[in-house]
Amino acid sequence: MVSLVKAAYILLTLPLVLLLTTMFGVVMAENPRLTPQMLRLGFGL
Repeated sequence: MVSLVKAAYILLTLPLVLLLTTMFGVVMAENPRLTPQMLRLGFGL
C-alpha cells in the first residue's frame, strides 16, 4: 500500500513541478528584473 501511495504522490507532483518550472522560466525570459522579487515571494522572505 505504501508504494502505491508514493507512486500516486510522485505522479501528482511531477506535472505540478514541471508547470511551475516552465512558468518560472518564461517569466525569467520575459522579465529578468522580476526574478529577485519572485524568488523573495516564492521563499516568503
